Amino acid sequence: MLEKKFPQWFIDSLHLESDKEKARNNELHLNDVLEFECPNGHITKCKLSSKIKVKTMKLKSALCPVCNKVSKIENCKKTKANRRVYPQWFIDELIRDEDKERAIDGSLPSTKRVCVRCLKCGYEYETKVGNHICLKTMKQRRGCKECAREKHRQDRLNYIQDNYEKVCASNKVAVEKAKLYYKEHPEALKERGLNKSKYLKEHPEVVEEFVHRMGAWWKSHPEKAKEIKERNRTLRKEHSKGIGENISKSLRRNPELLKKRAWCYRELCKTTDLRERLSEAQKKVNRENPDRAKEIGKKVSEWYKNNPEKVKEKARKLSLHLQSNPDIRKSISNKIKEHYKNKEWREKKRECLSKSLYNKRIRNLTDSFKEQLSSILHPEDYSHLLSGEVNSLSPVRVKCPTCGEYSTHLLYNLCSITNNRIDTPIHCETCLHQLNSSKQEKEIRDFIHSFYDGKVEENNRDIIPPYELDLFYPEKKIAIEYHGSYWHSDIYKKKTTHYQKFFLCRKLGIRLLSVYSQDWEYKREKVDQILRDSFSKPEVIYARKCIVKEITKKERISFLSQYHFDGDYNHSKYSYGLFYKDTLLAVMSFGKLRGNNHLHKKEHYYELKRLAFKTGYKIIGGASKLLSHFIKDHHPKYLLSYSDNDYFTGDVYRTLGFTLVSYGEKSIDYQWVKYKSVLNRYTCTVETLLNKYPIYKDIKIEGSIEDFIMRDLGYNKVYRCGNSKWEWFCD
Repeated sequence: MLEKKFPQWFIDSLHLESDKEKARNNELHLNDVLEFECPNGHITKCKLSSKIKVKTMKLKSALCPVCNKVSKIENCKKTKANRRVYPQWFIDELIRDEDKERAIDGSLPSTKRVCVRCLKCGYEYETKVGNHICLKTMKQRRGCKECAREKHRQDRLNYIQDNYEKVCASNKVAVEKAKLYYKEHPEALKERGLNKSKYLKEHPEVVEEFVHRMGAWWKSHPEKAKEIKERNRTLRKEHSKGIGENISKSLRRNPELLKKRAWCYRELCKTTDLRERLSEAQKKVNRENPDRAKEIGKKVSEWYKNNPEKVKEKARKLSLHLQSNPDIRKSISNKIKEHYKNKEWREKKRECLSKSLYNKRIRNLTDSFKEQLSSILHPEDYSHLLSGEVNSLSPVRVKCPTCGEYSTHLLYNLCSITNNRIDTPIHCETCLHQLNSSKQEKEIRDFIHSFYDGKVEENNRDIIPPYELDLFYPEKKIAIEYHGSYWHSDIYKKKTTHYQKFFLCRKLGIRLLSVYSQDWEYKREKVDQILRDSFSKPEVIYARKCIVKEITKKERISFLSQYHFDGDYNHSKYSYGLFYKDTLLAVMSFGKLRGNNHLHKKEHYYELKRLAFKTGYKIIGGASKLLSHFIKDHHPKYLLSYSDNDYFTGDVYRTLGFTLVSYGEKSIDYQWVKYKSVLNRYTCTVETLLNKYPIYKDIKIEGSIEDFIMRDLGYNKVYRCGNSKWEWFCD
């Protein structure tokens, strides 16, 4: 029973008369279920406490549930009708996937700051939606800054080309006025030069723009450029010839003057470093004109060959001169010691020794494998090998043992010059594709077919042209690429080819699984787990039925070594496990940031090292439950993590609240592969290789030392798809 009386509007809203009499007599209770009739005629059942406030006797909800639903539907229709429809070019320019989804739905506000990539030049910048696009006409308002600059430059160049005579005339008038002014005021000219030099040092961009304009002018006026160059050459030649002829005539007429000049030259060489300067100038001339230096060297060598008696006389005179003058001998020995101290001289000597060593090793190889090399190599390349003109990184034409046609390969793939070894015969691309790669592709296809019967498209080039996808499953939107260690190495594929395939598939919403030959052979079980999880239906478990606990190091290592593709990470400090009926289903481990990161010294800055789930299970909300448990225990301010682009998309991190920083296009990892051995780039540094193989210390290597040694040992460099970087900040 209630103390207060019910108002009249409440009694009128009751549907049954029995309930109305009870309300008038104050016989109703809070938990009584009553039937109410709304003004629109809808009859609903609910408790008394949910309809009216007992203390104030006021209505709780103005509308009944049926009227509420109708009003909500009408409001949704109004909002959908009022949503904007953005054009396709604007959606393509957006970088983030979240912004694209909101633009497609029409819920992207005009005040939102958006990251945009220009479709013409690829320049990335950040603007507001209202500044980038006009919401009334849906046309571009502000374009790319780089495109605007290039347009301004082109307009300026076109103006100069069209009005060339006017520009030249105005420049001539301005130059004449400046000359007259600076003749009267020389101090102003010095100040102008100093200010100009300082300005150019502080602003190198101005110099680059000037060079760009000059280059454009030279390209647009090739005939005038040739005339100016020829005029300058003729002036220099005439000036130098006139001076040389006058000096030679005067010296021929006066032999005493020639002797005096020679004596002055000797004295100058004793007191000053004139001889060294002249030798350096001669070296510069030889570097600038190597053909001329070679011709002079050939003439000198021919003279020494044709005149052996004169050479002997010259050597005898020099020896007598040194015996009679011990001071000169000491000075020569001191100079030799100084040369040994100089690094450049030592490197040159080492280069000469390395060439002789390399030639000896080539001779040993050709003597021991003469018949095999002559039958495999092209006759021209075999002659180059005998002459010593071929390096281990030089291209060579090799005969295919199956079809008999020649195909170009690098010499290190065929044989090792330093280790005196010949590897197995190399097939051409078509034959090798028929022999090896097709077998492994069939194995992958048959394995998937054992538990999935969907449609398959093989060798498809229409999805991401001009690239090819080996296997594509359109129902699942999953593509599979098999990468062999030879034809997919950096000799035949660029550094970014595998990454570009991943990026193009990611744009189209396709998940690309890049299976490498080394993974298929040595990590077969883990690759099978990934394929099975991506195609078959897993057992679904909700995270609210699971328990989170801290696990030991042994439990973490045993779980991650079985279910994570890269295994365990030793530097993990905190590790959590998700248990369902005393069975471990998921593991998440954390640790400090690595030393190469500039934030590794800050407190509460961590890295999510590993995240793995048991195969055959899909735990809804499992990752977020593990992360929330870590946040409660350690209160992190910043989290960093990486996802492997070879097999995963990283959508788990987006659900956890992480933001994508980059897809890892700038830091793509690679591996060295050879038969049954796979080496990581961290184990193949220059120091470790030179300590392990001291033979290469005596050889002068041009370019990358790591690439030279590993390729000479018979390894192939295979680039992977990279790792996506994800960040999380505390709100």
